[in-house]
Amino acid sequence: MEKKFVSTPAEDPQLNPVPLDAGAADVSTLAGGASVSLGGKILGRSLSFLGDIAAARILGPDSFGLYAIGWTVLRTLSLISPLGLDQGIIYFGSPYWRKDNAALKNVLNRSLGLALVSGLMFGGGLYLGAPILAQQVFQKPALTYIFRWFALSFPLVSILAVALAATRITQRMKYSAGIDDIGQPATGLLFLIIFYLFGLRLIGVLASDVLSFAIPSILAVWVLWRLFPGSRGASSGAAQTNRELLAFSIPASLAGVFTPFLIWVDRLIVGHFRTPAETGVYQAVSQTSTVFAVILSAFAAIFLPLIADLYHKKEFARLEELFRISTKWGLYISLPVFVMLCVFPREILIYVFDGRYADGWLPLIILSVGQLASVGGGAIGPLLVMTGHQKRWSILSGVALGVNICLNWYLVPKYGLTGAAVSTAISLCGLSLFGVFQVWGRLKMWPYDRRYLKGLTGAGLAIIGLLAYRSFFPIHSLPGVFIATLIAGIIFLAAVLALGLDREDSDFARLSLARWNRMREGRPKENGQ
Repeated sequence: MEKKFVSTPAEDPQLNPVPLDAGAADVSTLAGGASVSLGGKILGRSLSFLGDIAAARILGPDSFGLYAIGWTVLRTLSLISPLGLDQGIIYFGSPYWRKDNAALKNVLNRSLGLALVSGLMFGGGLYLGAPILAQQVFQKPALTYIFRWFALSFPLVSILAVALAATRITQRMKYSAGIDDIGQPATGLLFLIIFYLFGLRLIGVLASDVLSFAIPSILAVWVLWRLFPGSRGASSGAAQTNRELLAFSIPASLAGVFTPFLIWVDRLIVGHFRTPAETGVYQAVSQTSTVFAVILSAFAAIFLPLIADLYHKKEFARLEELFRISTKWGLYISLPVFVMLCVFPREILIYVFDGRYADGWLPLIILSVGQLASVGGGAIGPLLVMTGHQKRWSILSGVALGVNICLNWYLVPKYGLTGAAVSTAISLCGLSLFGVFQVWGRLKMWPYDRRYLKGLTGAGLAIIGLLAYRSFFPIHSLPGVFIATLIAGIIFLAAVLALGLDREDSDFARLSLARWNRMREGRPKENGQ
């Protein structure tokens, strides 16, 4: 029987055909890894969201606003402290996996050592500079205490990021999902409850954050050495030097900092110009909108090692098809959420947080538009970084960050939270647009085709259905929010099913059903997923 192939416009099918069995294997890996990663991130984000809600209620808008500034500084600087080694360890380690244990050992040991040293330096710098940052930058002396607590987390965050990135070399996502996505927020929420029962409020919230990184980081290192038993001890390989690791990782880290900072910098500028209460409201709004970033990062997490593997093998047609599929799936998951946030923004803020946060409904809609644009561009950042274009992506994301800072600095004093949301949405949309064209210009890969029309049709029908539902059944409780969310998902799914599933969607459904049957029958999962 003649073997069939599928191809993409970016490649000549005679030069680089893609066998259907290879495509099915790619879909299996992407679907399995993404489902584990997305499931872990959704559960973990839910736990983190519960922790945010609990902290917001325990502290109130004023103290929660101060806490939000400290949390944002931690998350921002903690993106820099690993020095991009969480991406470098995948880029350099993937080619050695199952081939050269000594070289892999070299990459692991050097990356973890550099991450620890860098984390200690960043943490010490924040601890010593806390008074200056609190008083001269934010004009809020009470932040000194908060900054010094968060400074303790830097070495832990750096080790956790690099160790868990190393586990993804195996293209198995259960370690990241279990330890980081679920374990970290679950640990924080558990200790938050314990400390609250002992009457500790602000100090309890801060201590729970530090412990939420300490315990998972220890577990991550233990899992890493169990996963790569041949990588223990001193390395005899001479695969990469520290200089080579950092030459790749630092430019990658800049992009890794600039992109998330687009989502966070507005909170800091709001904290600088507006009251703590307004900062607390915007923190709640911004955290709610980052559900889209969670979805995108779930696909990026498994896509990252796949990119490195296929790029080194020069399987460019397979890589582009995975780019398209991962982008489409990310949009399919995001569109019902987007519809819900746009139709019921005030109700979500009132019944998830409380009535004091209701004024953030318009910024929530605006931020959701920008976040959806990021998902619509797909994993353009990981794709450019893992194909050797990390400097170009860092420049592009740095320019977008600069635009966002300038817009926020101008609009926040005049228009408050709405100005901050508009600034961030414009920057996210611009980064996604120019990133897609950079991928096309450098790699000749394009994420879109006619398959996306089904999702857009489903989203339009979901909006109509929710507007009709709202006119007859106004939401007056948190269960009402969940019911409306379920309705949006059902309408969207029904529309996509009615228009017909694509081949990769059918493969994903079949693989999910097979996995469910294996779990029900107690058989082991395939590929360690």
